[in-house]
Amino acid sequence: MFYRAFETFTIEELDMKPRYLASLAGMLVLAAPALAGDFQRTLQSDWLGAWVVVRGESYSDCNGQYTHNRINGTLVKGAAAWRFAAGELAKLDKVDLKRSRLDLSMTFSEPFLVAYQDGPFTLYREAQCRVELEVEIPREAVKGKDDSQVERLLTQVLERYATEQQARASESWNEREMEPYPADYDETLAKHTIWRAEQTNAAVQSQIASAMQETTRLTDRMVSDPAYLNGFAQGVQAAKATQLDACTVLLSVDLAEVRRQAAAAKSMESGGQVASISGYQDGKALVYGLEMMRNLPACLVRVPEYEELTARQ
Repeated sequence: MFYRAFETFTIEELDMKPRYLASLAGMLVLAAPALAGDFQRTLQSDWLGAWVVVRGESYSDCNGQYTHNRINGTLVKGAAAWRFAAGELAKLDKVDLKRSRLDLSMTFSEPFLVAYQDGPFTLYREAQCRVELEVEIPREAVKGKDDSQVERLLTQVLERYATEQQARASESWNEREMEPYPADYDETLAKHTIWRAEQTNAAVQSQIASAMQETTRLTDRMVSDPAYLNGFAQGVQAAKATQLDACTVLLSVDLAEVRRQAAAAKSMESGGQVASISGYQDGKALVYGLEMMRNLPACLVRVPEYEELTARQ
């Protein structure tokens, strides 16, 4: 017998009620994802939040994102900036069941010291390394909700523990620790801070000089042509609507590029349009130049003394 909305029907009665058959079919279709969801919740209850030791090697870009690692049995396929030996300690962040795969997203407990260049200086940052182990699972095991088979496959890949302390007691843990900073790294940071300040001031001074040079050249290009003057006035108004008070914006303005854009635009026009375009770009350049000369000096920074920086360490 079948039950629906507190009504009971025999098979013979259902033959006479096609609308109920259609409804029943829809209910069965909706039930399939629910079964898969139940199995995922079962796996999550067993694995989500667990501390694990990764049995095989793994790969991570250590950029805060989960790097994909395909797992088939004991074979690992991954491509990333860094390779980690077997025995990494991690915390399981996410368990996601697919049709024939279980994705395990985890964060390594120990950060990774990454070197990078800024000018002549080699600097370091502590990176968070994450991986997603995509474990191949037979579809029959997923469809049959075979928890024991899935468990056997996962234990080939991971050792599971309830606490970090228990995981660290595992003989499989590789005991990796983040590499120490160089012994003279405090001195490097001090010199880098001074260098960055000097670079900032050099860029500001160069931009001020460029603004003065380009603004002075405007007087040689200005003409009394009505079309030019009309375009000039429009350019001034357009430039005034632009916020030019942030140092990053002021340092990014290229007045020479404004002139090149005007030349390119004029090459495509003729007559009064050429004069209007030239005036428009010159009007913009004048306002930009004046604003740069007025605001850029505030972007200069104080260059600290080396002794001042090292005394704080």
